[in-house]
Amino acid sequence: MKYDLRPLDRFRSIKTKLGLLVAVTIVVASVLAVIGTRLGISPTVPVAVVSALAVTQLLARGMTSPLREMTLAARQMA
Repeated sequence: MKYDLRPLDRFRSIKTKLGLLVAVTIVVASVLAVIGTRLGISPTVPVAVVSALAVTQLLARGMTSPLREMTLAARQMA
């Protein structure tokens, strides 16, 4: 599957990117947990955790895509 969603590219510092990654993940999990609890949905926490992990995967993949591109270029030059 090829997707290169890279919303964190505007930030240069890896510390900032990782901090935002953690913050977004926590917000997604918290919002889903609150919404699920208010709606009376019982498996709220597992759904929130899975959704947060999906967001983390999406953002982390975008953060590491430049490394994958450099690796591919180095292999092609070798």
